[in-house]
Amino acid sequence: MDFLAAGGADGGLPELVLDIALALVLAGVLAIAFTRLRIPTVAAFLVAGVVLGPVGTGLISNRDNIDTIAQLGLILLLFLIGLEIDVRSLLTKGRSVLVSGPLLYPLSALFGFVIVKGILLVGIGQGIVSGSDYGPLYIGLAVAASSTVLVVALYQQSFLLDTVSGRIALTMLVFEDIWSVIVLAIQPSFDDPSLGPIVATVVGCAVLAAMAWALARYVLPVGFRWIAKQPATILVASLAWCFGIVLIGINLDTAIDSVFGVDPGIAVSAGVAALIAGTTIAALPFSAEIVRQVSVVRDFFITLFFVGIGMTIPAPDGVGVVLAGVGVALLTVLTRFTVMLPLLYLTGTDRRNATLTVTRMAQISEFSLVVAYLGLQLGHIDPTLNSVIVFAFVITAIGTPFLFARAERVEARLAPLLDRLGMKPPPSGTEHEEKAYDLALLGVHRT
Repeated sequence: MDFLAAGGADGGLPELVLDIALALVLAGVLAIAFTRLRIPTVAAFLVAGVVLGPVGTGLISNRDNIDTIAQLGLILLLFLIGLEIDVRSLLTKGRSVLVSGPLLYPLSALFGFVIVKGILLVGIGQGIVSGSDYGPLYIGLAVAASSTVLVVALYQQSFLLDTVSGRIALTMLVFEDIWSVIVLAIQPSFDDPSLGPIVATVVGCAVLAAMAWALARYVLPVGFRWIAKQPATILVASLAWCFGIVLIGINLDTAIDSVFGVDPGIAVSAGVAALIAGTTIAALPFSAEIVRQVSVVRDFFITLFFVGIGMTIPAPDGVGVVLAGVGVALLTVLTRFTVMLPLLYLTGTDRRNATLTVTRMAQISEFSLVVAYLGLQLGHIDPTLNSVIVFAFVITAIGTPFLFARAERVEARLAPLLDRLGMKPPPSGTEHEEKAYDLALLGVHRT
């Protein structure tokens, strides 16, 4: 009971609970205002973090609490993303996405890396990136992935998720998430890029995935059949599964050392373990119910994660940081049209749907913030470059609804240029696929 007495004027709340309360209150108020202004609420959460953090009012200044809030949100965010990745369903997709999907992320990252390297060689941006040896690499990784949260939400709100463009975008996002998982797994080995640590990381992920798959295949179905009619218990069991796999992953080395007296160095980070936890049950029959139940608390954890990210943003050291953020945002758009558009077209997607998809995916992913945040924790990049990536994310997030709604106009404007580049228009019968429907069906549950 000591912690209740220690609260004093704040009503006896522990410091961490008080910090979470402040984060949720301000994030909620700003989310309402940003929604009114038609700005994505993710930007509101980041602004709330800046206001509450050391740069703003300093109401939340305990670095341990900041890291705890961000880590908690990160684990649940990655678990939810893992639940959306059904690897088996990817094998049923068409040739275009099966070829372009695996290539898109590495080609985009390489393009961003080369462009940033070239800019640095001519003497531009040295003050922003020079303090980070991995700066060009992290910027390349940042611009390589699009935002699953924003893109899927806008497709659903527009009732376009089941169009050709929507299905292509969703599949591309899944492949990008898989690549992001790989990056997160090998990120700690960036300082020692020798084969040994990378192999150890891959082995650790494989061991944990095999254990999680076996449990999900033979044990979980029995337990979930027992609690199938108790929704609240399904939520608790799902979260228990997530954190159970996380605990196994981070303690792999300890467990092996206690049994065999050898430390193999294959422990899996909490974030990657959470992704594995979600992915291993994504294809199971009860995954839809798990997603529905966990989605109840999804916004809570996503809010905490982005508020925590906002708290790590330092005050801009001059206008150069903001301009660099604008530059990374422009590089993101350039990457979509220079890498993604030709790749989709060359692998069989018609020009129109390729252009619509690219226009609607022209933003930085929340996964990029995760990668940058972990890079900051590992000492790969400095706070300045992390701020640049966050600013670029906010800029592209704000611009996404505008580009999404005007994708048809962008496609029409680019048509003459694409004609000259040899990209032929689609057959006339597909011109107005997304314009209207003759019949609308309303149902309940998953019907």
